[in-house]
Amino acid sequence: MRLHVKQPGYENEPSNMNYKYENGDELILTGGFIQKNLNANKSLYIQREIGQRPVLAFGNSGSDTSMMNYTIDSRNPYPCQAYMIIADDNVREWGTQDYEAKSADYIAKGYIPISMKNDFAKIYQDGITKAKEQYVPAVLPGDSELDNAA
Repeated sequence: MRLHVKQPGYENEPSNMNYKYENGDELILTGGFIQKNLNANKSLYIQREIGQRPVLAFGNSGSDTSMMNYTIDSRNPYPCQAYMIIADDNVREWGTQDYEAKSADYIAKGYIPISMKNDFAKIYQDGITKAKEQYVPAVLPGDSELDNAA
């Protein structure tokens, strides 16, 4: 997930294409999210970048299904496959999905399921451990208690 970055004075512009960065300009986080790599946008950006259907797709969430379907579409002239990672390893990762249910759903859609629990020998490099909490709110500039006390 990425945050929108804008220049002060242009926060309400719908596109960064509407203005240019000038010498001395600042960049700020607006708090909005860039979601260009979700759902159908994935297929559109793949077509724009490579100009044809890919032969392999790898995904790990429902927002990847458009990309997966675009890859394995019957009009793809090449042999192709789509793999979906299932987050089912709650010991080494924050996986909570039921592998049997998810894999049956993905197989029905034409994807090859991959289990984090059973198919990954290693999820993170040595020395990295699972956090105590899954999500910790990010502190953005201006959000800390010290910034607010001034």
